Amino acid sequence: MSHFFENQKIAKAKSRNIILVFLVFLTLQFVAVYYLVNLYFNSSLSAEGYQVADQSEPVFNYLALKVAAGFAVVISVLFLFKRMSFFSNPSSIPDSMSATQVSSSSEDPEEQTYYNVVSEMALASGIPMPKVYVLKHEEAINAFTSGYNHQNANIVVTQGALEHFTRDELQAVVAHEFGHIVSGDVRANINLLAVYFSFSAIFIVGMRFFEVIARTGRYRGRSSKKGDGASQLMLIALAIVVLGAVGAFVSRIISAMFSRQREYLADALSVQFTRYPAALGSALAKIRDGGGSVLKDVRGAEVSAICFSSSLKWMSSVYDTHPSIDSRIKKIDPAFVKVGSSFKKRIIDAELKKENIKAAMDAEKSVQYLATMGMLTEGDISNAEQSIEAVKRSHLNDYLNPHNLEPLVYALLLDDDAIHLTEQKELLFTEVSDEISRKALLAYDVIQKNTKVPKTAVVELLIPLFEQVSASVSMRLLNTSRLLVELDEEVTAYESFLYLFIKKYNFGLEGEGGRPSPTDLVYLIDQMSRLNSGSSEVTENSFKAASEIYFGKELSASKPSGNMEKVLNRLPNMKLEDKERLIKALLKAITFDEHLNKKEFECFRIVCDALEVPAPPIKI
Repeated sequence: MSHFFENQKIAKAKSRNIILVFLVFLTLQFVAVYYLVNLYFNSSLSAEGYQVADQSEPVFNYLALKVAAGFAVVISVLFLFKRMSFFSNPSSIPDSMSATQVSSSSEDPEEQTYYNVVSEMALASGIPMPKVYVLKHEEAINAFTSGYNHQNANIVVTQGALEHFTRDELQAVVAHEFGHIVSGDVRANINLLAVYFSFSAIFIVGMRFFEVIARTGRYRGRSSKKGDGASQLMLIALAIVVLGAVGAFVSRIISAMFSRQREYLADALSVQFTRYPAALGSALAKIRDGGGSVLKDVRGAEVSAICFSSSLKWMSSVYDTHPSIDSRIKKIDPAFVKVGSSFKKRIIDAELKKENIKAAMDAEKSVQYLATMGMLTEGDISNAEQSIEAVKRSHLNDYLNPHNLEPLVYALLLDDDAIHLTEQKELLFTEVSDEISRKALLAYDVIQKNTKVPKTAVVELLIPLFEQVSASVSMRLLNTSRLLVELDEEVTAYESFLYLFIKKYNFGLEGEGGRPSPTDLVYLIDQMSRLNSGSSEVTENSFKAASEIYFGKELSASKPSGNMEKVLNRLPNMKLEDKERLIKALLKAITFDEHLNKKEFECFRIVCDALEVPAPPIKI
């Protein structure tokens, strides 16, 4: 199965092709409007008794050209408006559908199971925790993901899915949606939805225009002149309706062209993630055998292309955005055995497990890890489940809410060094209230007793909560966190990475844009090399080996200076091929001494997050 970067390239090409097809069709509509308007004016003038010798008369062409250009501009503005709305508010789709956000503190057992499943998949796949939503008013069985990349994704399921699915089936469907996220489909889906919206809006405007004219009864005016004017308006409205309807139809064709194979891929990734094809097959069968996936919401037509199963009541096979359920089940596993309404349980064959990465450290380890980016190995979900359970048992789960977010963040930044810790405690009681300080120290004790839970994992679970705190709390959190880290005037690489990871999701990173310079990347590789537990010689050799992979030549370790916040802020702008090479280099840096410690693991995940790629499933 192709790895993450190959899928990203395919998704980017798909996104570009969607825009290209949109522009081609827009051009065809421009030409059609031009000739229709030109023909209309020529016919009107002829009817009035004017001599029209040539339809290519400049005045008529110019007038028709303006009308056609105006139509094309309106379509383009609608497309760009919808596209930008997704970027400005990644949660716009669930918000517009009145979806309810689910939190870790939900008292509903079904919602709690759902939240845990999403948390497990996020931790296991190495991507930030998506926002979790449920459509409580939808009895049908369906799900979708939205957003514009894996760092601000939303997972949405219907109430019907929560009520009908077992935990395994729900996990398989959530894994399917994660498959779309790690494959880059969410960004391409933005273009599909924007194309459909732009043409559908034209159709709706035309229909409303047509209805208004019909209701006013102006076409029955007393004079024939008034009647003719109203009739002309009716024709214009009808033309708009037809053009919008054709556009909406073609947008469905475009969606079908680009969506069907991606659904198969997401199904395959779900099986790869969970190693349990029967669960996904059973979920699809429940939809086919009576559960249904048709959404009542009026936006069901708009989001059908991104749903787990088609949300429309009727869809022609010509422009259905989803393969048939039977074909999807057959692709998942032709050996499924149907028994009544359920499938015989069968764990995936050992052949697929051959793709699992081995734990052995060797010269090609970074290449092996890279090949599994966005893919989960056999024990990843199990490890994530254990992490979630460890968080619950340790009572850290009590802090995963907006009210206790602040003390938990401070607890994550407290040092292990006794002297520094004493100074940090004094700072806390000076900067924030006694209650928050005491809660932070209690949370710190819990974290110290549960060393197997990575701090980055806790931060990832906090991501959906950062935007739920007030601006004043957010600012205090930022300033106090910075003071805690800079207190001893010796900010280690680990402290810097962890602080910036928290800052990114609480306040956003600062610094100049653009792509990172070679100096920036030398500094990054140097800082990652210094996280190892070995001697200075090991640090220097790991830096040399890593720099050779990225730059093509060995560089000597000379403690380069740099600004980590600026570096991390620039990483997302790197080209895909450069990101891939940098990941290889950093993997070499942290595995050079054949021992991966907790700090190396956490900082590597933070860098992957900055690069906007899922962290490969490496083990501590």
